[in-house]
Amino acid sequence: LDTNAKNGEHFKNMVVRRLQWGDNAVIATLCSEFASSGNGFGIVLAADVVYDERSVIPLMSTVTALLAPENGLFVLSFTHRGVNLESILEQATHAGLSVVADITPPHQQQQEDHRRTSNADKLLLLSWKASSS
Repeated sequence: LDTNAKNGEHFKNMVVRRLQWGDNAVIATLCSEFASSGNGFGIVLAADVVYDERSVIPLMSTVTALLAPENGLFVLSFTHRGVNLESILEQATHAGLSVVADITPPHQQQQEDHRRTSNADKLLLLSWKASSS
């Protein structure tokens, strides 16, 4: 990413930062530097980042810390690799996120093998609103 940022015309305004899930100091810095009014981001995108069951809780914690407190949106695209959809949804709900959409790509919806469909690639849209407590 750093090389692309330095060499690409389209990337000259891109900023690369390391983010370890659960690192509250980095999250606070990102929000203060880049989020409008420092209150978090309206949308957080994540693709192909869930590989291990143990990573789901830190991911959800990080996402809710990054999202704006009013109606932030988390878009998660993933392929099942050792973590099932139910676990991700359970941890998302526990973190205060609610499902807006659960999308399986059309080519997988049409497959006759239901075992493959149940483990299909997914696109989840999850919304978050900070609790008032």
